[in-house]
Amino acid sequence: MAERSQPSPGARPPAPRPQPTDSGAPHISVRIDGGPRGEEYRFHFEADAGGAVLLQYKSDLAGRQIEPTRVTLAQGEFNRLIRGADIGRLKSASRAAPVRIPPCSLVGVLEVFDGRERVRVTFMADREQAREAGYRMPTAVSRVTERIYTLAARRLGLNGADAIRASGA
Repeated sequence: MAERSQPSPGARPPAPRPQPTDSGAPHISVRIDGGPRGEEYRFHFEADAGGAVLLQYKSDLAGRQIEPTRVTLAQGEFNRLIRGADIGRLKSASRAAPVRIPPCSLVGVLEVFDGRERVRVTFMADREQAREAGYRMPTAVSRVTERIYTLAARRLGLNGADAIRASGA
């Protein structure tokens, strides 16, 4: 009797970072992880209303790794970032999250709390992988992640969002 191959498991979203006792203060985070061994990609961005930001970045393909780094955002930058996150559209996007994400995909989790409402959206972070899987990143998610890439690149002294964005993401 021939052995039947088992389906490969789908990619898993990054685990949310445990939040310390929630102060009720606005915060925003993006965690993207994935890729096969030797092509791994990781981007973590967490910012709170006080301007504290934790960044971590690794791209095997780009040959770049930045260990967890603490930086700050001006209050105005943080406020623009939170205001630019359309909670209503992000909620809609959270209901349209990809059902099955192929193995080795770059999977992102965007979490936003504006002081009143909280939303968490899982998405495929690499545009080419998403296209091949039939998934289209919601515009609301794309806009926020693009702003975050740009802020993170500036804080890390890199040349624009493309220096952080995963190949094709």
